[in-house]
Amino acid sequence: ADGRVLALEAARAAEASVADEDVELANPLLRPPPGTASKAKDRSSAGAVAGAPGMGFGAAFGEAEEVLWPSTGLRVRIVDATGKLRKHHLKKCVVDRRNSAKKVVDVKIEGTGEVVCAVPQSLLETVVSKGCIRVEVVRGPHRGCVAELLVRNSKLNVAVICLDDGGDFGDLEVPLDDVCEFA
Repeated sequence: ADGRVLALEAARAAEASVADEDVELANPLLRPPPGTASKAKDRSSAGAVAGAPGMGFGAAFGEAEEVLWPSTGLRVRIVDATGKLRKHHLKKCVVDRRNSAKKVVDVKIEGTGEVVCAVPQSLLETVVSKGCIRVEVVRGPHRGCVAELLVRNSKLNVAVICLDDGGDFGDLEVPLDDVCEFA
């Protein structure tokens, strides 16, 4: 009986730790700078590759999706033409809640306000609309940084951004799929 109680307490502590991590990572201002060790990286397996935004590109190329990239408040699009979420296919929504342990998010559909729960990140893609000014970098060495969008070229799939972290990076050219706008 004592073993079950200890296992239950350990499970609750692990769940609380994941919930704390979700709260920390949900706010871009509370995230650690890119390249620093985080709780998620400490728990990850060796050789895992950071999750890719968009239509599950990381999974499509056989890479492990380690990081839950959709942050609370980001505008994303559901991409599921034939699956369980086909009625929401190509609809824009805003990330409402995230569960990093299960790699899913709850989203609120724009226009209707309907909440769709437990959407896998592999069914989401980034959104950067024409009038967008502020974005979050969701992939690459500057992942987690908030930036000002200077240029958006959807034909070339390129975004030019200026990072807000005070570093001397100047204007950076990144793939458009590597940034996502705030709602």
